[in-house]
Amino acid sequence: MINFGLLILELGLIYLSRGHLTKQLFRLINSLGGGYRAFTAIWSIIFLPGTIIHEMSHFFAAAFTGTHIGKVEIFPTFNDEQSIRLGSVETQQLGLFRGFIVGSAPFLIGLGLLIWLSSTLEISNFKFQISNFLQLYLFFTISNSLFLSWVDFKHALPLIVIAVILGAVFFAIGVQPMISTDPLIFEIISRLQTALAWSVGINVAATGLVWGANKLL
Repeated sequence: MINFGLLILELGLIYLSRGHLTKQLFRLINSLGGGYRAFTAIWSIIFLPGTIIHEMSHFFAAAFTGTHIGKVEIFPTFNDEQSIRLGSVETQQLGLFRGFIVGSAPFLIGLGLLIWLSSTLEISNFKFQISNFLQLYLFFTISNSLFLSWVDFKHALPLIVIAVILGAVFFAIGVQPMISTDPLIFEIISRLQTALAWSVGINVAATGLVWGANKLL
C-alpha cells in the first residue's frame, strides 16, 4: 500500500527543519560578526546546486511549453543590503496549464532527481565513501530547494484548486481514484520515501551541529 501520508509528513519535516536551520545558521554567523549579507552569501553557496536545478527546471518547463523566456539568472545576486535574489527566470504571462507546468517544475523535477539519487545510493554497514557524501549533499540541497516560491505557487495554484475541487466532487459522489498496483510504482514511491528520509535526517543533523556551535559561542 502506498503511504502518501508518510510522503507529506517527510516533506513537512524538511520544510520545518529548513526553517530551523536557517535561524540557527543566521544566529551563528551573526555571533561571528557577520550580518545579513554574509548570511545570505553563505546560504546561497551552500544551496547553489539546488538553486541552479530549481531555476533550470523553470527554464526547461517554459521552453517545453513554448513560453517566451526573458532574463535568466541562476546565480545569486544582491538587490540591496537587505535582500538577495537566489535566481529567477522571467517569462511571459502564463495561462492555466502553462502556469502549472512552469510553476510546479522545480518541485516535480526535484522529486524525480531525489528518486534517481536514491536508486544510486549504496551504503553498507554505514561505511561511507566519498561518492556517498556527494550524494547525501545533493539530497540535502535538492530537497531544500524544491519548494515553490510564492510566485511559483501563484502560477500553479489555479490548476491545483480546480483539481482539489474535482477531487472533492468525485469523492462526494463515490468515485474512487484508481491507484496502480504495478510493482514499479511501489518501488518509485519507496525510493522517494527513502530519499526524503535521508533529507530529513541530514537537515536535523545539520541543524543540531549549528545549534551546538551556537551554544559554544
